[in-house]
Amino acid sequence: MQALLGIFFKIKAPALAEDLPIDNDEWARQNYTYDYIRQLYDQNAINCWIATVFYCITFVVSVVLFKINQRSNYVQS
Repeated sequence: MQALLGIFFKIKAPALAEDLPIDNDEWARQNYTYDYIRQLYDQNAINCWIATVFYCITFVVSVVLFKINQRSNYVQS
């Protein structure tokens, strides 16, 4: 799900505009350019993909530990 969210941020979906951490003062310093908004979309996309990687790592570690635990329970019984 996070990966899809990252893709939607990357294609700059208008529905996600409310989720951008817009700093109005910074945006005003940049003369309200769309480049600032693009940077925020791209940063949110990267953050979503980083979260996806961590979720996948956690899932793989959980599966490995589950398999190890199953084997140890089988040997003990």
